Amino acid sequence: MTRVQSLNVLQDSWFGTKSGNWLLIDVSVTNIGKKPITVSDSDFTLISGDGAEYETDSDGMKYFDDSFFLENVNPKMSIKGHVLFAVPAGFSAEKAILEFTDSFWSSPTKIDLHR
Repeated sequence: MTRVQSLNVLQDSWFGTKSGNWLLIDVSVTNIGKKPITVSDSDFTLISGDGAEYETDSDGMKYFDDSFFLENVNPKMSIKGHVLFAVPAGFSAEKAILEFTDSFWSSPTKIDLHR
């Protein structure tokens, strides 16, 4: 993870303008395994300080060019992109955790957003 931004407007010349509350997180995923993995935005979950879980806003990701959608990552390779979460007004990333799970059988990787 490299950057976390709070947004209240998504804007694009093609899709127009959308208002709301979002958390946009820049992410880098490195495959440390021995086989290719597939990464999609649905592999990420945002967990608030009180334990509430948020799925990515796949519809909102159309406003960004570098989203994760079924991206193949070979061993020892990395990809970078964004994940977007719709959150309630006043949401604080201070105690939030970003969780990444690349398959049903793997343990999630957890990243504190306040570091």
